Amino acid sequence: MLQKFCQQRSPQAAIVGPHGSGKSTLLKELVAGLHDRFSPIDSWSLHAGESPPSIAAAFQTAPGSLLVIDGFEQLPVPVRWALVGFVRWRGAGLLVTSHQRVCGLPELWAGQVEHSLARRLTEQLLCKHPAERAELLALFEVRWQQHRPNLRDTWFALYDDYERIKI
Repeated sequence: MLQKFCQQRSPQAAIVGPHGSGKSTLLKELVAGLHDRFSPIDSWSLHAGESPPSIAAAFQTAPGSLLVIDGFEQLPVPVRWALVGFVRWRGAGLLVTSHQRVCGLPELWAGQVEHSLARRLTEQLLCKHPAERAELLALFEVRWQQHRPNLRDTWFALYDDYERIKI
């Protein structure tokens, strides 16, 4: 994925997926591998209900730098369009996460956690807890139905179940 991103003349891409699908985790891993290619790397993390940092700062992006925005969909649509165009014009990189496709940006990764993958990962985690495994796997199915496709929230709820079982 890093190579695919860096091969572009003006690297720009979006990591797209629903809540809890691993977008932010993937973004952090990718950014860690981009420090030798871009300097500086300016990162923003935007959350619903919070005011974004000064938009003017994004328009100071220098050639050869990388702007990383986790939660790109939190910005108003006109600002998104302007940022994509401006960063491209400046010869800088742009890597974002979003819950939906981003017009003007290619998708580097589009993810949704399927039940089969979520179950396999849960089974792997539960190998360390053989006494509680069967009960927690049954509870996983309940939690998955409540939170799908959000694996993060499924596991948070399952952790609460684990804590109750262990007491």
